Amino acid sequence: DRFTDKTVKRESGKTVNLLGLTPLDFSINGTAESIRAFLEANGYTVVSSWAMGSTLDDIRESGRAAVNLVVSYAGIPAAKKLKDLFGTPYVTGVPFGKKFPDTLLKALTDSAADGKDRVPYMGRRPGKELTLIGESVTSGSLAAALAAECGLGVRVLCPLETEAALLDAGDRIAPDEDDLTPLLRPEDAIVADPLYKPICPAGSRFYSLPSESFSGRIFRKEIPNLIGTEIMKGLKRL
Repeated sequence: DRFTDKTVKRESGKTVNLLGLTPLDFSINGTAESIRAFLEANGYTVVSSWAMGSTLDDIRESGRAAVNLVVSYAGIPAAKKLKDLFGTPYVTGVPFGKKFPDTLLKALTDSAADGKDRVPYMGRRPGKELTLIGESVTSGSLAAALAAECGLGVRVLCPLETEAALLDAGDRIAPDEDDLTPLLRPEDAIVADPLYKPICPAGSRFYSLPSESFSGRIFRKEIPNLIGTEIMKGLKRL
């Protein structure tokens, strides 16, 4: 309401805003820059990035974008507001891995053309071969990337605020340890921030994926950049 120019008109073509790009979810490990580079390599012009790497003048021009890419739940309110103001559709997901980015690109193209919102990481095969604990959008995107690359059934357990529409079949909201613990089994393979390892059952396989939104700066140097990389090679077995 305060910073966007309401006289700006939405453009056609490959123009995009990045929403929900916060240091808590994307740290300083180059992921934010890699997302931007991925979009630009595929012909997109990034109009603005909310809120890493853009000036207030960039934000003012946000209404020009043909489509918005929401990379964390924190960007959903802004996406809904920009849709109200400018009619901009939004796609929710992060271009993790080697295969999922193609799905995301198609969703961006389709949404820019027909004005419909899309969550392209939905519809994966439900299963418990791998459990992800984390923020809904980044974890859902990781789950889709792992399903595409490894053929795994993946479920997401989200301990943060989110919307049911951002969770796939078999995913659960689990706000605290008392909710999470009954959902974890000794035969599970678990991907989560290292601070979750103490509540995981003995015998479970644990793969470290630090996030500043969970453990702050403790494991900052170990946070991998998973844009355009093979996901499992970017995780550390503990």
